[in-house]
Formats: sequence, C-alpha cells, structure tokens
Amino acid sequence: MLRIKTLSRVAIFSILLTFLSAFLGLRWYNSALDFNLMPILRGKP
Repeated sequence: MLRIKTLSRVAIFSILLTFLSAFLGLRWYNSALDFNLMPILRGKP
C-alpha cells in the first residue's frame, strides 16, 4: 500500500511538473515571439 501511494504521488508530481514546464515554455516562447516579431501590436517603436 505504501509503495502504491508513493508511486501515485510521484506520478502526479511528474505530471504537474510536465504541465508547468510546458506552460512556462509556451509563455516564454510567445513573449519572445511578440518582443521580436510584433512590436507594433505591443505599441512600442
């Protein structure tokens, strides 16, 4: 029982970490794309 609990906890943690890293990566990619390619939409010269 303890092994199953630890395994499920590790699985949940790894899934959350994957989602978090993907979310942060997408946000960084979008912000870099906006900063590099679309300065007019951001209102900066």
